[in-house]
Amino acid sequence: MAYDMSAEAPRGIFWRTLVGVFQRQRAKEATQIRSYSRLPTVSSYINLYSDSQIEVANINEFAYPIVEFIRTTQPDFVVVNSRTARLFGLCVFMLHRNLYQEPFPTRNHNISFANLSDLSNIPLEDRRKYLQPHIEKMTETVERPRVLILDDQVKDEAVKSLRDLVGTLSGGRVELLFGAAHGPGGDISGQPDHEGVQRWQYNPLANGVRHDGINIERVKGKFKYGLTTDLSLATVLFARDIKDKLRK
Repeated sequence: MAYDMSAEAPRGIFWRTLVGVFQRQRAKEATQIRSYSRLPTVSSYINLYSDSQIEVANINEFAYPIVEFIRTTQPDFVVVNSRTARLFGLCVFMLHRNLYQEPFPTRNHNISFANLSDLSNIPLEDRRKYLQPHIEKMTETVERPRVLILDDQVKDEAVKSLRDLVGTLSGGRVELLFGAAHGPGGDISGQPDHEGVQRWQYNPLANGVRHDGINIERVKGKFKYGLTTDLSLATVLFARDIKDKLRK
């Protein structure tokens, strides 16, 4: 459920224009980060409209409940849907590290990425071929692995379909849990009543990946680097505020 391909981001006037637009937006978000860091930041304390976008400045609000859920359930593996939840998954990983200064509590102390969005759009046999080697690797490591799937939103039909297929391929040995940045449907959601979207949701320059069916291809670009740098700063500030509140 990872990738090892790489590709250069497109160059030219169009690409430079996009980067310029995104860099201006990042400057605006950096200001928001500083203002949000002075507010109470235990999850749900920042008042968001139900349709407000998920931004670098507030994404930790959505990640914090997921981090605490991971601490409680101790999944053996965490797999992030790379198409729509890549930066959210990175935020969960970084927030855990900043809050607890300990290895991420999975078997490999890391997260994995997969393009789960397109599984419903390919033939069943191709789905089997895509999932089987990953399931075998997990069950070779752990007899009955618990696997948390992270996405921006979780749909009931997708949960049932994936659970049925993974259950069949693993002989019932894999337990799947589902976490979402927002919306109902998962075992845990950062903001269950929130209906907004991530501004970078389908943007390969921001996510750092491009998808061709179930294949994931790296996309290099300055915007993705800048966005993850801002995310790292926002996560440090958020974790600091959380720890300050827990000490009071």
